[in-house]
Amino acid sequence: METFSMFVDPASLVVVFAPLFVTCVSLWFSCKAKWNVLFRDLGVPLGLFWSVLGATGMVTLTEAKAIGPATGIMLLTITYGGLMSALGYFSTFNRSKPSSQYNQQTASWEAIAFILISSLGLVLWAMDSAAGLTAFINPVALSVLGTTVIAAILLSDSDHRVEVLCQASLLSAM
Repeated sequence: METFSMFVDPASLVVVFAPLFVTCVSLWFSCKAKWNVLFRDLGVPLGLFWSVLGATGMVTLTEAKAIGPATGIMLLTITYGGLMSALGYFSTFNRSKPSSQYNQQTASWEAIAFILISSLGLVLWAMDSAAGLTAFINPVALSVLGTTVIAAILLSDSDHRVEVLCQASLLSAM
């Protein structure tokens, strides 16, 4: 039983599952998005996001004994994200016919704004708890993100704006 308890961290489970749950509910009401597709596609990226946030917070650790447990918790977020993705992946085979990505509706701006704003509080809390907000602010990175998003908005048509903004965010992250 003690071996199993080292794989359970309630805070890590909440930070991975809560944004995923809010996203699933919001996109289901907005465009009838399927939960299994969202779990499959967002589980690992959310786990990786939280692990990077935890790794940045570990930079400020001064006590060597704290690095091991902090690394374990950081890696648990990746594990939880992988489990969520696996749930979504394996549940896609439960359907009688595969759904095409081309017959899905686009999410509304309201749903996307709700998802981002509701997740922002959790992200800011985690950043402040990990290393303080100033450790995560980089003017060069913010200017690259801002420039890419502005270029995406100006150069795309409104029919594909959400997709282009997602790709612009991914591009600026690279």
